[in-house]
Amino acid sequence: MQRLKRKLRDVIRDSSYLYPVFLKLYLGKQLKLPSVYTDCHLTGFPRSANTYSHYLAKGLFPDLKFITHVHTIASLRMARKLHVPVAIIFRNPVDCVISMCLKYKKKSTDPVAINGYFYDYIHYHEWILKHLPDAVFFEFEDVTQHSKRFIIKLADFLDKEVDSTDLESRLSGIKSAFNGREKLKDPDGSSLPQQSRIAKKAEFDAAVKRSALLEPATECYQTLKNKLS
Repeated sequence: MQRLKRKLRDVIRDSSYLYPVFLKLYLGKQLKLPSVYTDCHLTGFPRSANTYSHYLAKGLFPDLKFITHVHTIASLRMARKLHVPVAIIFRNPVDCVISMCLKYKKKSTDPVAINGYFYDYIHYHEWILKHLPDAVFFEFEDVTQHSKRFIIKLADFLDKEVDSTDLESRLSGIKSAFNGREKLKDPDGSSLPQQSRIAKKAEFDAAVKRSALLEPATECYQTLKNKLS
């Protein structure tokens, strides 16, 4: 039954038609997918520096329209259909899964949740690797630790000029604004490093590494890393 539910969920979330309809009818949410007016679909699996990358991109390219934070194949399909440039941010699967568990208040003794997040990680990235050969890839650390390099590479991908005047200063200002916003969030859901999460992460580490899906997720991650070379 669990496998059937997951497959049905995939059918809905992977469809650029069904997923927006489902969200609107059942959850009352309006989903923004890439359109002909989108300059870049800047996206990635949840907990992969999506928010920070968007802050950086919008801060340096305010005139461009970015679609982000959809986290589903539905949006990627639409971007591919409309030939919208796609920039993918990816992260180590163990860190992704632990961060997801903390944000959504899961327990380390909940293998269903842990395996579910690993499954989603693999499903999402395998589709990208198969169907988006022209996407540009960034690792989590590229965005969080090397913001200038990230912006320059993104600009090159989008064929845009980066105004180098006071670039470091402007990046610092964007980071300060981002940090101020994230400090208002629940520590477990914040995108900022939190001391309170360190002990919790250690608790999840062993449980996550026991998952049978860790190996295929790690293989997928390594394939993504190979896209950087």
